[in-house]
Amino acid sequence: MDFSLTPRQRLIKEAVHEFVVSECDPAVTLELAKKKEFPWKIYKKAGENGYLASYYPKELGGQGIPLLDYCLIMEEIIRYDNRVGMALSLGSIPAKTLLRFGNEEQKKKYLPKLTRGETVASIAVTEPNHGSDIRFLDTKAVKKGDEYIINGNKIFITNANMAEFYTVFAQTDPDAPPYRGISGFVVERETEGVTALDLGDKIGLKTTSSCSIEFREVKVPKENLLGKENHGFNYIMDALNEGRAEIANQAIGLARGAYDRALFHAKNREQFGQKIGKFQNISHMIVEMSEEIESAALLA
Repeated sequence: MDFSLTPRQRLIKEAVHEFVVSECDPAVTLELAKKKEFPWKIYKKAGENGYLASYYPKELGGQGIPLLDYCLIMEEIIRYDNRVGMALSLGSIPAKTLLRFGNEEQKKKYLPKLTRGETVASIAVTEPNHGSDIRFLDTKAVKKGDEYIINGNKIFITNANMAEFYTVFAQTDPDAPPYRGISGFVVERETEGVTALDLGDKIGLKTTSSCSIEFREVKVPKENLLGKENHGFNYIMDALNEGRAEIANQAIGLARGAYDRALFHAKNREQFGQKIGKFQNISHMIVEMSEEIESAALLA
């Protein structure tokens, strides 16, 4: 079986590499990371070039390309500059539940802005007392007439202080057994009662924010219900499974970037009268890195 990239995929990677080299000045992106600023200028340029959420269908502003091709785009950007690439990749991943389970009106209203680089997405699931265990959520959504009233808190939410909208998951049936009573909603950040706060400095991913969100008597029209009531857990898991493929490719991009820099160093650093890459131990490590990256890429 041949796992080689197609000629079209290789052309995509070449075009993306040219884009990122021309748009990503390492000195500039380093300053963005130090200041904890999102790379809006590059993000919008990437949208103009069709690189953001390009697996979205064309009617939503995407290119309609396979998910693998999109992963290769993000991998190439991350490989050259992970500060920018991770921010660009995380700009749309949180909208997967909306893409897969939202109605046509919801998708047409919110998703094209992501492909154009006008906004970023944010998904609000994690809570102070519920990290990976989301069988039951403390955030509650109670239906009153033609709207839902949301109360609760979320934490470690990517892009929450920048996104125009969130896909928020809350408990709509407090008496349901685990997994059964969760629903999703599209909530605009500027809605009264929504407060998003940046959690501060982090070890990495400094060009994207991680925030807490407080929902206090937030009124959401019933039209903003995502899919069917009490089906939210299935929506989360379905979207996360696809998102894991993208996140795996983020790791591949990071690894390839590290390899490129290690190889450059081995070829240019001199010790004891020769390039260090000529020392057998160093050359073995370089080869092992390459083998492990290619194996990981095939798994991804």
